[in-house]
Amino acid sequence: MRTGWASVCRVAGCLLLIAAVSAWLGRDARADARAGEVAVGVVRQWSRVLWVDERPEEAFVVAHWPGAVNLTPANWDSQIDGLMEQWEPGRRIVVYCDDSVCGSSEAVAGRLRQEYGLPEVHVLTAGWAGLMEGRIAP
Repeated sequence: MRTGWASVCRVAGCLLLIAAVSAWLGRDARADARAGEVAVGVVRQWSRVLWVDERPEEAFVVAHWPGAVNLTPANWDSQIDGLMEQWEPGRRIVVYCDDSVCGSSEAVAGRLRQEYGLPEVHVLTAGWAGLMEGRIAP
């Protein structure tokens, strides 16, 4: 009887381990499923970045990442030329808004990809708040 329970416990332990590994791998896959998003730590490794601040102009004037261009849906027509003047092939674009839940940076990034065919447009996952917290060198 002891041998039977030991086998059952071993099998149950293996199943739990498999489930835990699958859940861990699935978590990473879900994080990667949000195509176009990028973390501050990844951007640290990039050398040519054009920062796009999607926050309202008032917030941009008070503080923004050095070299960032302000581009919002409300002022798109008057701001898009400034961005296009600074962009060059091979330069990645990183769009940020206030924080990780503001959501508006996805719309700006999508529009840059779709309407202008820009291939390297990313959304900063943590937004301005995460950028300030990460304090990467400008």
